[in-house]
Amino acid sequence: ANNQVKNLEAVGKLKWLTTLDLSGNQIESLQALRGDTVFSGIGELRVKESDRIAAMADGLRALGIKVQESNDGAVVTGGRFSGGRVESHGDHRIAMSLAVAATAAAGEVEIGDVASVDTSFPGFVDCLASVGADIAFEGRRMTVDAPVIAID
Repeated sequence: ANNQVKNLEAVGKLKWLTTLDLSGNQIESLQALRGDTVFSGIGELRVKESDRIAAMADGLRALGIKVQESNDGAVVTGGRFSGGRVESHGDHRIAMSLAVAATAAAGEVEIGDVASVDTSFPGFVDCLASVGADIAFEGRRMTVDAPVIAID
């Protein structure tokens, strides 16, 4: 794991310190903010198990969130997740990030190529189900429906 710490700076003076491996979850979670959130200096994410910047951008776009990529980051415009079909690109962190996003989606989210999740975090599905997510599997695809309780 890369333990290098990077500054992520959001429009409006929001600053986060994070390890690069957590950035997918943060990109996904910041969709709920109003306005634009700017991520820069995270170009190393393009050479992980997948191009994580592109994979998260594709996934978020498929769920109705506006994302503009750059070479070393992305700009995410806050909004509400819709349902839809997304791909993890075989990357366990992308699969888990999109599954967490699905718990806040307006509809069902189908995530492709999730086999690596169990190797990375064997209790992830149980953990997600414990907060009320309805999870189903068909082959290498996972379908997640939002929990009954929603925080606005």
